Amino acid sequence: MMEQQRSWYKQGSALLDELSRTFFPKGVAALWYLGQSGFALKSKELLVFFDPVFADLQSKDGTTRRYYPAPFSPEEAAQAGVSYVFCSHDHLDHLQPGTVVPMAKAQPRLKIVVPAPSVGKALSIGIPEGQIIAAHAEQTIGLPDGCICTPIPAAHEEYETDEKGDQKSLSYIFQTSDGMKIFHAGDTVITPELTERLQREKGFTAALLPINGADYKRRRRGVIGNMNSREAADLSADINADLVVPCHYDMVFGNGENPLHFAEYMQAYYPGRKFHMLSLGERMLLTANN
Repeated sequence: MMEQQRSWYKQGSALLDELSRTFFPKGVAALWYLGQSGFALKSKELLVFFDPVFADLQSKDGTTRRYYPAPFSPEEAAQAGVSYVFCSHDHLDHLQPGTVVPMAKAQPRLKIVVPAPSVGKALSIGIPEGQIIAAHAEQTIGLPDGCICTPIPAAHEEYETDEKGDQKSLSYIFQTSDGMKIFHAGDTVITPELTERLQREKGFTAALLPINGADYKRRRRGVIGNMNSREAADLSADINADLVVPCHYDMVFGNGENPLHFAEYMQAYYPGRKFHMLSLGERMLLTANN
């Protein structure tokens, strides 16, 4: 596992300015890595966040569980022009009260998208009802600038539903008006259902996949796992992702992974496929024929 400190390539006002000022014409989008499963994605003037964590993660004894600090405060993040925050499920490194509540208060027009079973939690932590969007698997969410986002079921080791049959964990397929498709996996293992569903999309511009895996020791501590490095590489090839970006390996003590294992496997078994290990705060440009 990766057990070392990391530093931000870009943070604070420099990153905030880049998020707010980046603008591209038709056919180009921008992706930023915000740590763990956190990403910012911008298409034309629409800026969205996936699973951001801009506050501390603390253990029961009050010590931090983060390897590195947040790049800026939630209130500062809310002023960068973000319109939507997509949360994949209600674990603290994906739907973090210390992040989404201050963001919602600082920007009343901001929408927080959560799986339908997490709406109650979102309300209980203080997100105003009018700012919450309940996400249901396979019910596409229309967005500005001609973009859409389709939630699909995610198996955080297993598929879980509430009493209404709604999925508790979701992955998101974000599509720009230019036809670029970006898959944000959230937390999930690989299942035949996931692979078949993604193959129906006929390829992705980019796939953002967790690589921290799972093991007996972590399960004993109640840490639910994801796909590992090899599985993520295999999935990216199976779904014809033009670019794969590994994530969910670097923020939380005791739940990391060495991304070089992913890189080594990609080079050994998929030498013709493209991957990129983003630095914290790094921007990457995406095009329809990336």
